[in-house]
Amino acid sequence: MPLTIRRWEKPGEPAQKVALEKELKAQGYQPEFWVDKPGTAYPNRKYPAEAILWILRGEAKITVGAETDTLRDGDRITLPAGTVYTLHVLGEKPLLWLIALKKKKR
Repeated sequence: MPLTIRRWEKPGEPAQKVALEKELKAQGYQPEFWVDKPGTAYPNRKYPAEAILWILRGEAKITVGAETDTLRDGDRITLPAGTVYTLHVLGEKPLLWLIALKKKKR
């Protein structure tokens, strides 16, 4: 699967937590906000539903299959259900990010 990252289009303008949460809920996702220390690693993670990972502040390396890239403030990636990824927090500052899982339709 090619790694497709939506880069933040508003340099100098940080992603706003409340606006992102509202946007994602309107699209049928359930967002959860996380804060992690530098050096934190999440190896071989996956979710049963489609997931969006959105970096609000900080920097992280993501690996999906054989592809690796760096996510920075405002970057977002959508992972299909069952996609295995590894995330590693880079730099000296905490990573503020969110994981939003697609809600099941009833």
